[in-house]
Amino acid sequence: MLSHLKSRNLIAFILACGLLSVMFIFHAEQQADTVEKNSNSSARKCLGLVDRSIKEPALRSVARGCLEDLRQRDDKDPVMLFGLGWISQLQGANAAAEKYYAGTIKELAELEQFTHYNLSFIKEQRGDISGALEQVRAAIRVSPDFKLAQDRAKVLEDAANAPK
Repeated sequence: MLSHLKSRNLIAFILACGLLSVMFIFHAEQQADTVEKNSNSSARKCLGLVDRSIKEPALRSVARGCLEDLRQRDDKDPVMLFGLGWISQLQGANAAAEKYYAGTIKELAELEQFTHYNLSFIKEQRGDISGALEQVRAAIRVSPDFKLAQDRAKVLEDAANAPK
């Protein structure tokens, strides 16, 4: 009887790993797009100009121009959006600054949800089901409509509640 249970658990484990691998590969492209949108070192250089413009206000138009050029290439880059918020704030355009800051938060939340989602796989591979659940729940807190995380939470809850 014990060997039968062990072999059933092993088969269930192998099937679960296969399913998780397929899910991970299936969503890798969507995650790669999100990461690509959020990795713009040119925007960080523009932030340096914004920072310098605090002491040298004449640089503010140069900093805004730098950020506006970046916006033409990617209007959702959170670093660029933050920079436009900051420069708008320094120029007294607080309504525009709020709009850009809100865009920053939105874009970062998308990246954060996938970060927690991916960490759940690492925790699970280490055998830390409760840690995996914690990460996937964090992804859901960031983005309550994140279907992948909702589905993954159900799988992990079942694994956590499965007889050992």
